[in-house]
Amino acid sequence: MRKRSMAELAFLALAFLAIGDAYCQGRVGSGLSIETSVVDPFFSIFFVRCHLDLTPRDALLFGAYYLRTDKTFSGQAYPGNYQGIAPIIGYRRFLVGKIYLEYQLLPMYAVYHESDDGSDAKGFELWNELHLGYRLDFTILNFPLFINLQGSLGFCLLKTDEPRSFANIEATDPAYYFPNFYVLPNILLGIRLR
Repeated sequence: MRKRSMAELAFLALAFLAIGDAYCQGRVGSGLSIETSVVDPFFSIFFVRCHLDLTPRDALLFGAYYLRTDKTFSGQAYPGNYQGIAPIIGYRRFLVGKIYLEYQLLPMYAVYHESDDGSDAKGFELWNELHLGYRLDFTILNFPLFINLQGSLGFCLLKTDEPRSFANIEATDPAYYFPNFYVLPNILLGIRLR
């Protein structure tokens, strides 16, 4: 299942890049950037996200997201493993200088695998996240790069078909989950393409 999910994630990322690049072709002054997290892989979260600049202060966000883990953010073990795949849809607004606020939705297809009986449960989750960040632009060997330092605040709006054993773990884990709520600092590395 993991190889299939990673292939799906790669396909989604390439599709989103192609769509974004095609959209930028006819727009004067538009920009396209790609970024990913250097922190999230420590939590078994992988994503590629694109920014399509609409104005110097506004951007659309789109991308692909994949998660596979056998524990919560604070390390409490699930009774098996959990994985999800989702498109990323969002909006960013620069408030002052390089300080920005962004909002994104992750409509996620989730698979819960229970180790005890080997069963799988499939469900849907709708996560939303609010990010406050600072963008630091720089150039290395003529590559226009950037780092986004951001704080993330997110919670799950909807979950369907989550097994009771997984829900019980999340309900008792006080470190990051407060009824499916988390706060997480992040560092994102990216490149400006246009």
